[in-house]
Amino acid sequence: MEDRRILYGLGSSGRNEWMFKLSAELKNILPHQPFFRCGMSGYHFIKDKANQGNILFLDEENQTKIKEPNLQFLEEAEEKFNFNIWDTWEIVAPRIKKKRKDKEEKTLKLFEYLIKEQGDFLDKNRITDYVIYGPTSYSDAIILKIMESKNINIINLRPSPLNKQFCISKNMSNELYGLKENYQKIKEMGLSKEEQEQVSDIFQRYREKNYKPDCAVSFKESKIQKSSRYLKAGWKMLKSHYLPSISLLRMWSWGVIQKGYDHLDIFENPVEGEKFVLFPLHYQPEASTLIHGKWYHNQLTLIDNLIRSIPVGYKLYVKEHSHGYGNRNLKFFKEIKKYTNVRLISPHANNLDLIEKSSLVTTITGTSGWEAIMLQKPVVVFGDVFYGVFDCVKKIKNIEELPNAIRERLDKKTSSEEAITCLASMVKSTYPGLARLPGGCANQSLQEENIKLLASGIVQHIKHTTPIHQPLSP
Repeated sequence: MEDRRILYGLGSSGRNEWMFKLSAELKNILPHQPFFRCGMSGYHFIKDKANQGNILFLDEENQTKIKEPNLQFLEEAEEKFNFNIWDTWEIVAPRIKKKRKDKEEKTLKLFEYLIKEQGDFLDKNRITDYVIYGPTSYSDAIILKIMESKNINIINLRPSPLNKQFCISKNMSNELYGLKENYQKIKEMGLSKEEQEQVSDIFQRYREKNYKPDCAVSFKESKIQKSSRYLKAGWKMLKSHYLPSISLLRMWSWGVIQKGYDHLDIFENPVEGEKFVLFPLHYQPEASTLIHGKWYHNQLTLIDNLIRSIPVGYKLYVKEHSHGYGNRNLKFFKEIKKYTNVRLISPHANNLDLIEKSSLVTTITGTSGWEAIMLQKPVVVFGDVFYGVFDCVKKIKNIEELPNAIRERLDKKTSSEEAITCLASMVKSTYPGLARLPGGCANQSLQEENIKLLASGIVQHIKHTTPIHQPLSP
């Protein structure tokens, strides 16, 4: 057997079965010892499928190992692993309101438990690789920081903006492995005739709005599939004695809330011929803003800064997200609508049409920025996003830069050559396969053929990044 010990991150929305199937397929083509990291629901799934010693079961809410927090240990951990506890806590606190009421002592005990449990497990089992889809939680952020310090190979599966292609990130920075290098190489060396034809075809389809990358709306569940999913979820909750949280129950009511908002005359439609800067709202709370856009996650504050930065003669179009806007309260919308030069655009407006008609696209980390590149529109971003490595994208590092950044880019068309270079570098940085949570793609990522594609891509990535016969540290 190869000296590889791969840890797989289990979790919700189908991660449990997805990662388990992936581990079995990977073991066929890359002999290794599999380990599994999980919470309560994942433990009930994996406990009869793997050796107990190969399971990292985390139950921080019910742990009894840490009686009193050791402040010195936590201070040293922050410095050693290069993270701040209160920053990391903000990944979960905005999602679960009751966490805001936790006492400091309780929170610090949770962190000490997670740091020690995860660090000890990695050392004891000499983990070489970690396969994850995320990160989504504070415990994910902790283990990734620990792994970076130990040079463990992180394989963070990421969906790409290309159809049925996935990519890999090796850390928490939201950078895609190989993208920057491929971009620089193509700028210097150009493309072969075959590559040019392939990329030009995709680019033209983007331009014609006829290219549909994988996203949540690409996959429709039948009524039978949806009923089956709800029944399985209910059975798992009963089996594991797990009750749905208030936030989850609220999420199930979003559809009703959204229909109510649609009839309250809150939203506007674009005005023909009006010049505008586009800011599509992000779905929140999500890792896209809490982790990768944390300094700008307060969208109301960011909208205020955008309004102050836009020249006269332009409107700010704030377009509501097409999913999950039932999670926002009316006060949020009223705060946006109080500004004179803002239009709150309907979530049902066509995003590509808005991008095409805009003078500039601004986003924290949204895919609208990528779509803007393909439609040759200027882009300003605030967070860490994969396409931020391209020359045509301006990342705001200091909010005082914003007015000049907007003025310099308004109505500046991105050349087709630059857009094609960006697209070609993405093509070269992806692997065939659908890397989406089963719960978000009607279980299509669980199909046997797709599991094989994902496993093949992971092995190719490992060969490029670390030797297959990687020696284990003593």
